[in-house]
Amino acid sequence: VDQSASVIIMSEAEAMRRGISKSKWIYLHGCADTIEKMTLRRPQLHRSPAMRIMGREVAKASNIGSMDMIKYKDIYSCFPIAVSVVARELGFDPKDGTKLTLTGGLPYHGGPGSNYSLHGLVALASKLRADPGSYGLITANGGYFNKHSAGIYSTTPYHITHPNAVKWSRMNPKSYQCELDNGPEVKLSNCPEGLGTVETYTVVHKGKGNEYRGIVIGKLNESQERFVATSNDTKLMRIMKSREFLGQQVNVSTDNHTGISTFRTNIVNSSL
Repeated sequence: VDQSASVIIMSEAEAMRRGISKSKWIYLHGCADTIEKMTLRRPQLHRSPAMRIMGREVAKASNIGSMDMIKYKDIYSCFPIAVSVVARELGFDPKDGTKLTLTGGLPYHGGPGSNYSLHGLVALASKLRADPGSYGLITANGGYFNKHSAGIYSTTPYHITHPNAVKWSRMNPKSYQCELDNGPEVKLSNCPEGLGTVETYTVVHKGKGNEYRGIVIGKLNESQERFVATSNDTKLMRIMKSREFLGQQVNVSTDNHTGISTFRTNIVNSSL
C-alpha cells in the first residue's frame, strides 16, 4: 500500500515560536492501553473486558465525563468483529458504521503495516480543526484482538480539562491492568473427553470451495473446561455450513498417541 501519514508533536511554546496558528493545535486529553487474556481463557469469546476497561480509563484520563462527549470516532477495523465488539464495550451504536470511522475503514482505506491508526488520527485532526471544541476518539488493537489502545483528542487546550495539572501526564497502565490480570478466566482441557457445547466454530476450505477441516471451540458440559477440536468429516462440515452450530452438543475425544482432539455429533446422519 503506497500511503503515508505523519504527526508532528511539540510543546505549546515551540508551536508559538514557530508561528503555528492555534487553530491547528490538537491536544491529547487522555489515553489508555490494556492487554486481554489469551483468547481461549477469556470467559466469553465475544466480549472484551480489556476494551471495556480501556474505554473507562481513557474517558477518566481525559476528564470529559463520559463517552457521550465523543463526536468523532475511528475504530480500528481489521475485521468486522473488531468493530462490533469495540462498539458494544464502549457503548456505541454499531448499526451505523459511518459514525465509527473517519477514513472509510481499514479494508477500504488501507494502511501500511500497523500504521492504519495514524491515518485515522490525521483524518480526525481535520475534523477537530473544522469543529473547534469537539472531541474525537481513536482506537487501535493488535495481536489476537488482545492489545488495545485509545486516545481522546480535541482543539480544547489540555489545561481546560485538566485545570490542576502542572504538565501533561498519564496514568501508568499497570495500575488498571492488574484488574484484568486478576479477573476470571476459563480453564483449558488438554485432553478433552465427553460431551461439550459449541461456543464458536468455522470450516476451513482448500482449493475451490472444498471443505478441508471443521474447527469448534466449546466447553465440556461436566467440567466447563474449554476445548478445541477438529473434524475432517465432509458431511459434518457441510452441516456446520448449512445450519446454526452455536450451542450444538458434540462428543469430543482425544487420541492418546497424536494428542489430536476430534468431535462428532448425532446430527451427522440428518438430511441436509
